[in-house]
Amino acid sequence: MFFHKKEQPSFFYMWLTAGSVFVLKSLFLLLTPIRGLASTTWLIDDSLIEMCVSRNIAQGFGFSLDQIHPTTGAPFFWIYLESLNHFFLPFKDWAIRATFIESTLFGTLATVLVFFIALKLTKDRRIAWTAFLLSTFTASAFFNAMNGMDTAIFTFFVLLGLALFLGVGRPNKWSNFAWGGVTGLALGLALMTRGDGIFVLFGLFCVRVYELLTSKGDERRETGKSLLGMLIIAGLCFTFFMGWQLLQTGSPFPGNQVGRRELALAWHGFSFSNFSLPRYLTIVAWMVFQLTDLITIATGGFLLALVAFLTGAFNKDLKKLSIFSAIYFVIFFGLLVGYQWYFADFHGLRYLNSSAHILFIYIAFLFWRIPVDLWKKGVVTLLGLALIILAGYKHYQQGTRMALAKYMSYISQPDPVQNKIMWGTIDWMRDNLPAGTLVGVRDYGRVCLFTSALVQDIAGNIDPAAAAALNEGALDKFLKDRNINYLLIPSLEMRSDKLYQYLHKNLRLEQVKEAPVSPTQILYQIIW
Repeated sequence: MFFHKKEQPSFFYMWLTAGSVFVLKSLFLLLTPIRGLASTTWLIDDSLIEMCVSRNIAQGFGFSLDQIHPTTGAPFFWIYLESLNHFFLPFKDWAIRATFIESTLFGTLATVLVFFIALKLTKDRRIAWTAFLLSTFTASAFFNAMNGMDTAIFTFFVLLGLALFLGVGRPNKWSNFAWGGVTGLALGLALMTRGDGIFVLFGLFCVRVYELLTSKGDERRETGKSLLGMLIIAGLCFTFFMGWQLLQTGSPFPGNQVGRRELALAWHGFSFSNFSLPRYLTIVAWMVFQLTDLITIATGGFLLALVAFLTGAFNKDLKKLSIFSAIYFVIFFGLLVGYQWYFADFHGLRYLNSSAHILFIYIAFLFWRIPVDLWKKGVVTLLGLALIILAGYKHYQQGTRMALAKYMSYISQPDPVQNKIMWGTIDWMRDNLPAGTLVGVRDYGRVCLFTSALVQDIAGNIDPAAAAALNEGALDKFLKDRNINYLLIPSLEMRSDKLYQYLHKNLRLEQVKEAPVSPTQILYQIIW
């Protein structure tokens, strides 16, 4: 008698699709000039800032932007990981390309995790495939995977923690405590990559506590062991991360979050010390509309994502995911619109990347629940294609709103004449300023990476001390104490933000006539 072992379902075509997309993206990143990549609308300046810090680590200057002052304003785990590229590879361009490819790899693996999470929950390969394809080809997720930032690796760790929490890939021999520890490690790494990973950990903690309270006997004990393992390992990661931040700057909070919030307050002209409820609610309402617009760009439609989530929330197969998602979305989105006030552009869009990947599971679930029996596969295919096309158009349209849009390109092929104008000031600084010249800049990633100048963040993005000095009316003293002799900032005709008004009013600035004028910034020398 012959016994036929039941064959396991094959994931060959899913891996083939993911691998092919990764290879094609990598070829694009390898064959495109570095400056072409740095001139795309979706590769924001923050990506280059992170590369500067990682390069400084590799060169022995520590976790610092200006090679002098330590900072916590860049993602801890990702910065140290990408610093290995600058340490082991002989040329800066090679290290930059390697970072882009690593980011792409983590972005690709995140789409694979979407497939396995959807399959684990629904047991429906059609839903898993649809969610996978949406997360692979929707423009925001597609380009976020390639931007060389912490975006892709953070999304990967969030989805990995979620997948492990749900039991994806768990061997039968592993105890609940050990598997909880592995889950905690993934969540801890997410937290060490970006501080808002704490909300992911809290959401899954709440789900596990709910299971603990609704179970009995042996099941309750095993659930408790899983929770304990998760909390111990994630807690160790959290303690290490907080300790590192305290040693770096004396503050347990990431510097970039503090600085960005100060920037947002200044941009809105709001102060909590002179709190006005009507003004605050007006800003929050505006931020809610901006958030819905960003979710539309990220997923293809805010209302679609909302309906999909509400539909899935009442399905027993998605119960665990829905409890977690509800807690995570309410806290995270609530803080974005009510407290942090992120920029409503590509900067803010990348913070929605993890949420968008989760929402793709709900959207795929909704598509396959449409009450159409005839040609259902064709209907879902058309809906998916329409969603990808709409999201792509919205993503492209977002890039056209940028101040430098006419000098850049969506696919790294900018007009040579216009692009030369954009890079003119930076090229002059590269060729004419002595190495090690200290320059104060607001948007400084390109300056830092493509010149030999040492950059001082004057906006507070990565150095909250600058934002604090501005609010205290002491930014001029701050810059003098740090020996800053040049500023690359807009004229007041270009921008009249609080920061620029202060600098032009309180410092004696002399335009460097030899340097070409950028469309958005001018090089000034400070006359002390």
